[in-house]
Amino acid sequence: MPALTPLRRLLLLVLLVATGGASAATVEGLYETRVEVESQATEERQRALRAGLRQVLVRVSGSTGSGALPGIAAAVAEPGRYLQQYRYTEEEDRLTLWMRFQPVAVRQLLESEELPVWGRMRPATLVWLAVEEEGERRLLGPESRHPVYRAVAERARLRGLPLRWPLRDLRDRRAVAAGDVAAGFVEPVRAASARYATDAVLMGRVRQEASGEWVADWTLLRGGQTSRWSAAGDLLIEVTDAGIDGTAETLAAAYAGGSGEGGSVTLAVTGVRDLGSYVGVRDYLAGLSAVRRVHVHSVTGDQLRLEIALRGGADGLIQAIGLGDTLVRTRRPTGAGEVLHYRHLQ
Repeated sequence: MPALTPLRRLLLLVLLVATGGASAATVEGLYETRVEVESQATEERQRALRAGLRQVLVRVSGSTGSGALPGIAAAVAEPGRYLQQYRYTEEEDRLTLWMRFQPVAVRQLLESEELPVWGRMRPATLVWLAVEEEGERRLLGPESRHPVYRAVAERARLRGLPLRWPLRDLRDRRAVAAGDVAAGFVEPVRAASARYATDAVLMGRVRQEASGEWVADWTLLRGGQTSRWSAAGDLLIEVTDAGIDGTAETLAAAYAGGSGEGGSVTLAVTGVRDLGSYVGVRDYLAGLSAVRRVHVHSVTGDQLRLEIALRGGADGLIQAIGLGDTLVRTRRPTGAGEVLHYRHLQ
């Protein structure tokens, strides 16, 4: 196969970006949030800080159930202990409190309660979202600015869940109709989604009944697994939140790493040819949510051997590495406790 010219590389990059070829995303601002406030009074600020800390704890742990733990509830009651900075902003005549919490303190809090810590590298989810209005069905996307789209996108932002949207070009329109998504037909959606190479696919059908009640049906595809759930409520955000929350909880359980003390594993990484590669691999692994500590065992030639203390099991580490493009698996283990072999992609 001939080598790629600079022009071909550029065209390939454009194609990957346009089709959502990246299967994961780095989520920025995990420890930041905004809460609307009525004034700059101390009591109102404390209320907003408590709400903001709850949002951050859910986003980083991946679990809405974290707030039920006594230790988490006690921390939320004193949000100033975890606050790094805050400021007021005005947007469209609305007063908002922006806040950032201390990453190390938040992670230590979650670990003390034996909750997982979900890092910045997260799996991307492709969303096929159908809305039913006035007897018609249509698929929504970023250009629609529809209230249902906005509610889904906002909840995903709060949960730190990176979404991708189909292009809905001629190829997509031939493969998937709004009726397929509304009916929950998995196979055409799964086939059409393959071009986007995301880690998960979410199908959603949202409608408002004559009574005014909102109803939504959700289907999540991940690998060979299919999960379905429904939600109903008086408010639109009740049913859209249920779709995103169910997706986030499922993906966090798979990728966030286990809670409490986990096991350990040995990694042998080849292709580490200089100090920059050495530091890059070490720091990359230390930043993964499945990793508690990294110890460099030895360096032989271009091979780096590391001992990794885990949160949870080795499967969480393997999945987390698989999301990125820093290391690639070179050998499959044949038994428990075997060294995991990877190559550094320069």
